[in-house]
Order: sequence, then structure tokens, then C-alpha cells
Amino acid sequence: MLAIAGGGSSAIAKLLDVPGASNTLLESIVPYSTESLTDYLGTEPQQACSASTARNMAMIAFQRANALSTKSQNFGLGCTAALTTNRQRRGLDRCFIALQSCASSIEITLILDKQSDRAAQEAQCSNFILQIMALGSGIIPAITDSQITLKIQSAEAGWQALLQQQADSTWEQEKAPQVLFPGAFNPTHDGHRKMYQLAGQITGKPVVMEISTTNVDKPMINYLDMAERQADLNPMPLLFTRAPTFIEKSRLFPGTIFVVGIDTIRRIADPKYYANSLPQRDAAIEKLVANNHRFLVFGRLDKDQYLTLSDIPLPAQLANICDAVTEKEFRSDLSSSAIRQQTGI
Repeated sequence: MLAIAGGGSSAIAKLLDVPGASNTLLESIVPYSTESLTDYLGTEPQQACSASTARNMAMIAFQRANALSTKSQNFGLGCTAALTTNRQRRGLDRCFIALQSCASSIEITLILDKQSDRAAQEAQCSNFILQIMALGSGIIPAITDSQITLKIQSAEAGWQALLQQQADSTWEQEKAPQVLFPGAFNPTHDGHRKMYQLAGQITGKPVVMEISTTNVDKPMINYLDMAERQADLNPMPLLFTRAPTFIEKSRLFPGTIFVVGIDTIRRIADPKYYANSLPQRDAAIEKLVANNHRFLVFGRLDKDQYLTLSDIPLPAQLANICDAVTEKEFRSDLSSSAIRQQTGI
């Protein structure tokens, strides 16, 4: 399954020129406009032409391939490129190609020569799309070209089980983690590290970081992202799950203390995350109470105000299982989203 946002789309025609192309190609889509790409991804990308966007496109394509075919050797490919155009554009002409399979995530970054015309740049992108497909399929053993940066992340068995929906987490111990610190950690920053340390001191229990590979409104995390975030969090212990909501985390790990920021506890209390239904929200909170959870709640800068647990209204049942970390104990104005905007990640 191919998803190519413009540049490189001539690769589709090349594949279809070959007799028996139906043995190779399940489906292709060209989400060319901003609106089309946003619709394909399910959310507006922070930057349309980026490695992150290509990875997300490939993951969605892979999941679509699995929906179309029961074969074990399914691949999803995503490509986004900024080719030479008729308007002034800041930055480099570039192309990002990602390939996702059950076994691995592969990525190519290609910086294009601005002096080349659009046809030449298109030919380069198309060529590397075919090469990455050949590499992922085992037709060629490697891509050796000085023009590109190549990343390959093979997946351990636990990661593959998550992607195949054969496991709910990578946690292998019989007892649930005593303290769980969920988050995206994209990227990890000093605020996260201080929260981890302080949570251990306050609870007197070991803390385990947790990243859900699935999200309510985002593509599933690929193996390259998983490896990068695991390296960023090292030496803090980390587990991956397929549990984007706290009700799902509760089912996996009853009795766990959750380490959260004030923004997370507000979402748990907000009826809009329960189809604007107060009964649904209250039923969810009742399940958290019944499963003996507590929340250790850290403050966070919200616009120009630093908010802690005492600054927000909560339903009584939820408030009763929350413990506050005061601003005196902890304050960090860092946020992953702000770092991504500043760095262009």
C-alpha cells in the first residue's frame, strides 16, 4: 500500500507498467493537498514534508494493507517531498520515504539538488521509492548511496506482538508496576526526568515509564519512534502498551499509582472526552476507584498561570484519589509540544 504526497508519485506508474503488478500493489493514494493529507493522517501534520509525516503515512498504509490482505508480507509506504516549484520556498528541496512492515521500520532522507529541475528531482524520489521497497522485501540486501541517510529499525518480538495486536503490553512481570508514568515523551525533557525522580521519592516505590503505541487521534507509533524514545528515556525503565486511555491502563495494571500532569487530570474530568456524557465520565471514574488507583498530580504552566491540583475543580470521586505535588516541590515550564515547535521536529 503506497501513500505518496506528490513528489515520487511516478513510482506508482512504474509499478503498474510491469505485468502482474497486482502481485505487488494493493492500493495507492496521492494525498496531495493539505486538506487531503490531513484527512489521510487523521490530524494536521506539524510539518507536511518531514520524516515524522512520512513515518505516519507509512504506518497508516501498513494498517490499510493488513485490512486489504491477510498475507504476512504486507508493507506500507509513505513519501512526502518538497520539490522545486514556481514559488519561493525557504529550506532545502528534500524527500522523506518510509516503509513499515511487521518486522521493521525503514526510512530514507534525500536532500535534493536545488539546481536540478523538477523532472530530475521527481525521478530521484521515484527511484528511491522503488529501492526502499526492494530493500524491505529482501530483493536487494542494502542501499548504498551517498545522497541519502538510511535508518532501519528491526523490531523485537514484543514490539511485533503489539503491532499485530497479539499483546497489550511489553510488561513481562507477573505483578503490575507499582507506579506508572504514562506519556508520549516526544521528546523527553528535564521536566519528565524530575517528575520521575520526585514520584519515586514521594511514593517510595519504583516508577516505570509507559508509552501507548496507539492513540485515539494519531497513527500508531512506528519502531523508529519507539527506539528513539526508549533511548531518550534511558536509564528510566519503560514499557509499551496498546492502552491509550486510563480505563485501558487500569484493566492492564489494577492498583497502580499513575503519575500525571494537571492537563491530564483535567481531561479525565472533562465530559467532552466521554461523548459529553456525565454518566459515562462518572462510570469511568468509578472504575478507576474500584481498581484502587491513585493519581500523583504535578502542576503545569497554562498560558501565563502555573496550575496545580488546588486550582482546578474535579468531581469528588476523582479528587478523592488524587494527591497533589505543590509548586514548591516541583515546577517546570518545559513542554514537549513547545520543544517540537522550536526545533521543527
